Amino acid sequence: MKLQFENWILSQEIPEEAKTLIEESIICYKSNAYRAALLFSYLCFQTIIKDRMLNAHKPDNIPEGMWEDILKKLRNDDTWDQTVFDNLQRQQPKDIFFLNDDIRNQITFWKNRRNDCAHSKNNIISASHVESFWSFLRSNLPKIMVNGSSEALLNKIKRHFDVSLTAPSTETSYIINEVPYAVEENQLNSFFSSVFEYFKENDGVLWDINENYNEFWDKLFILNNEIVSNQLVKFMKSEEELIMNFLRELPHRVNYFADDNSFIRNLWYSKIFAKGGILGDDLKLYCAILRNGLIEGEELIEAHKKIIWKYKNSIPDQEGFYILKESGFFKVFKDVALSTNLLGSFDWANRNKDIIAFYLEKFPIDEEIVRNITWTFKSSDYPWHLRKRLDSFLDENPEKKELFIKKLSELSIDPPSYLNSISGTASE
Repeated sequence: MKLQFENWILSQEIPEEAKTLIEESIICYKSNAYRAALLFSYLCFQTIIKDRMLNAHKPDNIPEGMWEDILKKLRNDDTWDQTVFDNLQRQQPKDIFFLNDDIRNQITFWKNRRNDCAHSKNNIISASHVESFWSFLRSNLPKIMVNGSSEALLNKIKRHFDVSLTAPSTETSYIINEVPYAVEENQLNSFFSSVFEYFKENDGVLWDINENYNEFWDKLFILNNEIVSNQLVKFMKSEEELIMNFLRELPHRVNYFADDNSFIRNLWYSKIFAKGGILGDDLKLYCAILRNGLIEGEELIEAHKKIIWKYKNSIPDQEGFYILKESGFFKVFKDVALSTNLLGSFDWANRNKDIIAFYLEKFPIDEEIVRNITWTFKSSDYPWHLRKRLDSFLDENPEKKELFIKKLSELSIDPPSYLNSISGTASE
């Protein structure tokens, strides 16, 4: 049976040599040979770091000659191990790795424990030492990345999203975890831009055969790294096709942008239900804005009216219905759509036939509604898609139909001539 750590380490992108070493370590661990297990685990760690350095671009402010000398020593069987350790500790002329003092101290501690194993010192090495080192690897291996290696990380992303090289369902966390350590803050915007351009070239931002481009951006947020999140928010707001595609698929993530009132206003005023909106997705985004209280005061009525004028027949799910109802949306919907001439607007009424029927199903049919529907279908100049939908709705809901007819009688209004379900008069 495989250990939890075994499954994790073998799922990481590590060189084959490192995999062989960790497999040897696990065999030793299961055989209670803990000194050998720790020794092989440490060599695995060193081998992974060596590989990262050999495949990284030269960090900024590291002289070219110094970097070439480091790489030369890494390729030498006699010097590579000490070279890895020395450069993990290096802080001048510039850190080669983004590491704090705590991690550097831990690396020194585990080197000393390695020496206990290799030189048969008297210190006891037990299963707990091996397990603790494995915990160190799981916690810190993703953090130990070479400075200035954003280009190498971009190449890794390209390999990951190339379906000829990597299965589309392959987990992206091993890449995501590297971003805070491989890309400096002032390079994040450029890095995000390069990733986005690659996604567009590879599939097109709206045609995602990998089905996880948005998941890639989302996992960057889930890192909970304030610097990465802040820079990603700025970048996404500058790329309209990216931000709308992202929020339409993951509307609950609108909270990442909640601090920018102008952005939220522009979202509902101009972007939601604009050209390119997908049925259902934009309504879910609007509901997410409402659910998080991102529109307040008089602006809420304005937003409801704007959304209704742009509406595209989306039917809310149960949660969405509750949110819209609690926000007063359907009261505004009745005032705007069912109590004015908007119901007689061919484009709007035909486009929104289902949401009109949905409203009539969920809410009472009152005098205003009866008068406006009757007025809309009293002459042959009517929205015929809406007429067909209303006829179907009233025939399928006899109690609503009876109420409509009763209201007509109470108001002494003639039945609408061009609504078959009420008048019984055919009209084509």
